[in-house]
Amino acid sequence: MPYPDIAIVMPTVRPRAVLTACAIIEDLSACQVELGRTAFYFSIGQPLEKKALNAIASLYPDLKKVTYVDERDRKRLVDEIKRDLAVEGDCIEACLARPGYASARNSATLEALRDSNDIAIYVDDDALPILPIGSQDRIRWQQALFMGAHLDKISEGAAVSIGHHLGYTSPIVDLRSVLAEPCLSELGLALSIGSEVLTADSLIFPAPVSLRLPALDQFRAYIGSRAGYFVSGGNLGVSIEALAQGSVPPFYCPDSARGEDAFFSALLDGRRVKIAEVDSVLFHDPFAIIDGLSNEQLPQSLPAYILPTPTSISRFTAAMLGWLRYSPLWITHQTIDSNVCAQKIEEIRTLLKRHSNCCLQYLNIAHAGLIFEEACANVSRDFDTMTSLDELWRSTIAPSFHGKRCR
Repeated sequence: MPYPDIAIVMPTVRPRAVLTACAIIEDLSACQVELGRTAFYFSIGQPLEKKALNAIASLYPDLKKVTYVDERDRKRLVDEIKRDLAVEGDCIEACLARPGYASARNSATLEALRDSNDIAIYVDDDALPILPIGSQDRIRWQQALFMGAHLDKISEGAAVSIGHHLGYTSPIVDLRSVLAEPCLSELGLALSIGSEVLTADSLIFPAPVSLRLPALDQFRAYIGSRAGYFVSGGNLGVSIEALAQGSVPPFYCPDSARGEDAFFSALLDGRRVKIAEVDSVLFHDPFAIIDGLSNEQLPQSLPAYILPTPTSISRFTAAMLGWLRYSPLWITHQTIDSNVCAQKIEEIRTLLKRHSNCCLQYLNIAHAGLIFEEACANVSRDFDTMTSLDELWRSTIAPSFHGKRCR
């Protein structure tokens, strides 16, 4: 079937975005999608510069458009909204100019809206459209053909299509060889209290690399036990028409935090819009195990777990601090009883304090408790900002940018 105009939205600060983009373009071609109706919107930041991604337009000149949205562009969007829409408030900066994935996705989304695309496909630079076939120590790879399922469902009327991941589902390192079991158990508990996907056993029994989805029903049951949908912004389709009609929320996360997928999920109302889970799978590679796509470069085996090295621990602790920064807002949003909310926050506080001078110090994040306290201090402001932004995005910002010209 002929597909409409497609916007591929990718936030990135890493040169490996070129590898991922090339793999996505090959997947598009395999799905018989016209490159001439496909535009890339890279939302970038330091240390990545526009010239690092120039290879995409050179390698694939048939693409309709390749757009780079950087810090200056995001500031320009803030000024444009305040000027043309007569909108003020901190939520505009939080939406578009705050460092992080949420504003990166939102700003690229506005440019995709402006260009009157029909469908936006959100991907991350560490999720590749290739699938492992076979066993862990004897793997061959095939194209994922992930794009077709999204395009079909949105063309059939879905506002949002939700895909899945194989590989390493979270940037979690197997720390069992370097940290004691009580420490891992209690840190895992602390993270799970304020998370939509992490369990209390996430550190003491880290999930091995996933080569297939046999436990998908169990995962759905777990996610279904919490309010809202679970959406990965790294494998997501969105109808531009639904965006322009105000049916789809913005991405949001507190300052210097993660949680953009969690809050998008929580704000997405399946009672008002059609949401489709699709048979679309990407391989999540947060530790950059894959560094090439030729048969000679693709690994023939994968480690079951990511072992602790200075690089892998740094990647994990950066994620952990990002999770802690959004956990007070997530707890507040998901917990009706204020006393229960306070109890959950106090439990995290106690667990972090207990381990600040031992395992957290070993991980070089003895200050994790202080970061959590800062997030707690700002939770009321963050809640108000998120609520205001959601209303403003749906009622004014997204509708006004559909086909809007720059001034």
